[in-house]
Amino acid sequence: MSGEKMEKELKEDEFSGHTKLTGEQNALLYLFSLNNDYIKFDPVEEELLAFKPWNDSALQIELHQLSEESPPAVKELMEHCVLPPKLTAILHLDKNELEIIYTSFKKAVLGANLSTRSFEITHNGITRVCRFSPASQRLIELSRLVDFVGPTDNNYRNLFSFKLMDLASEEDLETIFISPLSFYISNVSAINDELIAFIRTLNFYMSYFDHSTPRVMVHEEVTAKGYNDQGRYRHESFPDTIDAEELDVALLTYWDETFTDNNFLRFIYLFRIVENVSMSYASDTLRSKVKHLVSRPDVRAKKSEIIDLICEAVNSSDTKVLDDFLKFERTVGSISETVLWQEIDNNRDYFSSAQHFDGGYTLPALIGKNDTIDDFIAKGLSPVSRSMRDIRNALAHGKDLIKGGVILPTANNSMLLQPWVYLAQLAAGEVLAHSKSR
Repeated sequence: MSGEKMEKELKEDEFSGHTKLTGEQNALLYLFSLNNDYIKFDPVEEELLAFKPWNDSALQIELHQLSEESPPAVKELMEHCVLPPKLTAILHLDKNELEIIYTSFKKAVLGANLSTRSFEITHNGITRVCRFSPASQRLIELSRLVDFVGPTDNNYRNLFSFKLMDLASEEDLETIFISPLSFYISNVSAINDELIAFIRTLNFYMSYFDHSTPRVMVHEEVTAKGYNDQGRYRHESFPDTIDAEELDVALLTYWDETFTDNNFLRFIYLFRIVENVSMSYASDTLRSKVKHLVSRPDVRAKKSEIIDLICEAVNSSDTKVLDDFLKFERTVGSISETVLWQEIDNNRDYFSSAQHFDGGYTLPALIGKNDTIDDFIAKGLSPVSRSMRDIRNALAHGKDLIKGGVILPTANNSMLLQPWVYLAQLAAGEVLAHSKSR
């Protein structure tokens, strides 16, 4: 954002009738905006609100305390600090120091000697000092200005305990809280790719030497395009009666674990259900022969002869020579195309486009942009089974041997994988529900 535009946005007369700003206050807001150009200012009655600090819609800053009498730390915050969206932290530009917001809960650090931990780490020729120390006064003042205004997945940038501490009784202050603690990293002048790579390396070595160490969270930007939510019902509505089969306990355990927030684990577990059922795949011809033999009225009298006939049928079946992939493919191929099509058509734009994952793996389009259900049925379900297998390989094997690339466990990839999780859930549900008849 240009300085000219910023000055225009922060001119005193634009807040006329709301918040009157002095020249110094205007200058401080200008510097704060320059360092944090994603923050949006809005005058509300006699207050000035700064929306989306850290570019986080769950937070806002009330700047009504910004006055000539404001603590020096507030003015320093405005003038020298960056609130980086990728981190739960404050970057102190005047000190070249990154302050990771940690906690004021005593239990989090009790017995871990974290408050005295300090060490040097060298990465790519750059040496940095990392240490746990009391939170800066700038952070303390910021925590008092911040309000929680929406749902969060990051504990409101770890400021929740700071807020609770301000409201705590004297007894709680002694038993539950400690002086707020931060984790500092020296020799940091900017938030860039080098720093993020360093932080990931730092996290590895801290957890390598201390299995219970706190970690520096990196909040990834999600750029994957949107998708439509999964349809609620497998069929038109919930049935009035259900004839339940006695299903395999192991497969049901996998199914239970698919209701997690982790899309990577969800897909792996769903794949395992289909894969496990496919291990006992038998062709329709073989099933028909075996069913005929065990249904004979003389099955008890001629048990030995019928067992021999069953063995002969198995040995002569093409199922015996199928490899694991073909068994998996035929298991998927036995699913109703109509059931799968409803989810594919629900996210037609997604499934008719190639998907490029962080890590280099590219998943080809499953259908053509103008395909109908008849086109989908005509092609068969081999493309579905191949795609499921390729995704599993890119997730679990580290590298797809044919196409190359992996699917890294990033927030962007989690979002990008979501429609395939929906489709895999339909496939696994069909396979599991009919596993006894396969």
